[in-house]
Amino acid sequence: MIKIKFKIQCVLLVLLFMVAIPLSAYGIDGQIKIAQPTSFPIVIDQPGSYVLTSNITVSTSNVNGIEIKTYDVTLDLNGFALIGPGKESGTSGNGVHAKNKINIAVTNGVVRDFAGDGVYLSGSNMEVKDIRTYNNGSRGIYALNSIITNCTAKYNDDYGIHANYSTIINCNANDNSNGIIASVSTITNCTIYHNSDTGINASSSTVTNCTSNNNGGNGIKASYRNRIEGNNMRNNGGYGLFLEDSHNYAVKNTASDNGSSSADNFVDNGLNNYMPISGDNANYGW
Repeated sequence: MIKIKFKIQCVLLVLLFMVAIPLSAYGIDGQIKIAQPTSFPIVIDQPGSYVLTSNITVSTSNVNGIEIKTYDVTLDLNGFALIGPGKESGTSGNGVHAKNKINIAVTNGVVRDFAGDGVYLSGSNMEVKDIRTYNNGSRGIYALNSIITNCTAKYNDDYGIHANYSTIINCNANDNSNGIIASVSTITNCTIYHNSDTGINASSSTVTNCTSNNNGGNGIKASYRNRIEGNNMRNNGGYGLFLEDSHNYAVKNTASDNGSSSADNFVDNGLNNYMPISGDNANYGW
């Protein structure tokens, strides 16, 4: 009888040990831990909550750092950095890549030094929050059907932030080739400065309470069916506010010292609902 009990105890211990092995990859809150791997990309192919436990350095060119191939994923960088091999190391490779997926969130960390985009998300119900992305060979953040909040994009070779059908809130886009480009989106409370070309390039979007200063091109360029309200545009090399196409509404904006004269602060082709200018650098609102 004693021998039987002993055998049962041994079997139970073995089973407990086997169960404990995969759980060692999980945090106490159920997050799946990601540490420095030996090869790339890191592939996420199961729904869940993932968290970095250290900086991740990608040494391989032309690959994605983290590839998300499933739905319903939260990726928490946990304050760490996902570091690429250098923006001049190849011709492709994004830091975080999720194409045509649903319910993906990328939060809280740094993504830098990739030849492609820092963060690339397409699909629906996406979120990018508290991400700093810089020194990438293409865009800092590309997002489709996303909410982008409290992010910073700097020193990227294309747009700092490129978004379609999205909401961009409290973000900074500085020292990129271009600041923010958005279509059918809302951009609010953002700061854009010292980009080589355009600060904000908007199409069928709403741009409110943003500051776009000291860019090489236009402060804000609005192509078609935009509402541009309550923004500040100063010291840009091109126009302050450029209403390029038609059906744009521009109200309560201020602009000064853009281009070469006060005439460069607000430029309209006559096909827009554009409130008159007061004192050369502010337009009325309603």
